[in-house]
Amino acid sequence: FLVASTSPWVVYFHNGYARRSLVDYSNDNLDDRFVHLTNASVQKKHADYKSAEGEDSLWSLSRLEEYLIANPHVVSEGVKPVEAG
Repeated sequence: FLVASTSPWVVYFHNGYARRSLVDYSNDNLDDRFVHLTNASVQKKHADYKSAEGEDSLWSLSRLEEYLIANPHVVSEGVKPVEAG
């Protein structure tokens, strides 16, 4: 994806995927690899990786877009769908 602007947010992307961390983001412990690194070689060592939560760590970008639109509090200015063009 390409972040073209942060004020207002303008993000362009093509079909692909987004990998999510199995641990909610926090600045409390900068050494916690599960919080800050989303690659599979790190996440597969997490206790929940083989559970349903672990299987849910890889999202299509359309699913990510749907999530961000449904949860506008995640991004301070909200998210609006963009027509392909």
